[in-house]
Amino acid sequence: MGRLINLEELDLDECESLLKLTSTIGNATKLKRCILSGCSTGLKELSGFSSLEKLSGCSSLKTLNLSWTGIWEVPSPIRFNWSRLNKLDMSGRRNLKEFPNVPDSIVELVLCKTSIEEIPPWIENLSRLRKLIMYGCEKLRKISRNVSKLENLEFLGLRNSGESEDDDVGVNEDHPDIFEAVFKWGDPDLKRGWILLSDLEVDYILSRCLPAKALSLCLRSYGFRN
Repeated sequence: MGRLINLEELDLDECESLLKLTSTIGNATKLKRCILSGCSTGLKELSGFSSLEKLSGCSSLKTLNLSWTGIWEVPSPIRFNWSRLNKLDMSGRRNLKEFPNVPDSIVELVLCKTSIEEIPPWIENLSRLRKLIMYGCEKLRKISRNVSKLENLEFLGLRNSGESEDDDVGVNEDHPDIFEAVFKWGDPDLKRGWILLSDLEVDYILSRCLPAKALSLCLRSYGFRN
């Protein structure tokens, strides 16, 4: 991996024999997609920040998958180098207890099977965020009302149940606790709105996530529709 300057994609999914990342990976200034999911067994250095530091020079990075690795935080100095990062997956980290400090360029954030307890007020700073998925987050108890200020949001998945981003079961007889809420606003021709899928307490989550500008709300759960 000596000459990496033209590398645009690096996929090491479940590469358990990988012991470390080469120090020259930072030279891959054209790298746009990096997948390190499931490398926690062999890649021992993923228990710290050394691998992220090596990736700090990858200024073109758009997609980064750190799911089921030992990384549980994105240090501030590094995240500022990733001004183009729009998708980040940090699922499977039970030691991840606080909402990660991610770049405000993020469009899609996946945090399934973590121990995050709160969606903080500064979530409103992620103005480009379109999709936030937190399935299997059993300790999630507090959601900031600032979620309702995310004007570009398209999908919000907040569930105690579930395993991964792909575990999108929807509303059906086998999952009676799950409900779907569809919010819409503005000119009907523009069709602006977003979808909430959750198994949390309906009254609580709607009071936090319902946009002030919403003109209509369609709420569905198994056995009723309104």
